[in-house]
Amino acid sequence: MLTRNDSIILSQQDDVQKRKLTAKHWAKLAKVSPDTAVRDVQHLAEIGVLIPEEGKVRNIAYGIKISDKRNLIPGPCKSR
Repeated sequence: MLTRNDSIILSQQDDVQKRKLTAKHWAKLAKVSPDTAVRDVQHLAEIGVLIPEEGKVRNIAYGIKISDKRNLIPGPCKSR
């Protein structure tokens, strides 16, 4: 089940093609601690809302599941 805060943060992902959704990014958007962000993101991945990037153990980026047939996967990160 999504919390109100989860819904708000996910709806703000209009720039998801430009920026990967990570726990660190979630912490900034939700204005929560990094530990809380990790728990939030892990919960959303467990219930199938977020799709983890394959092959990574740390700094995992997530795509957003739109429907059973469509995922919104972030593009590559650009360094500044």
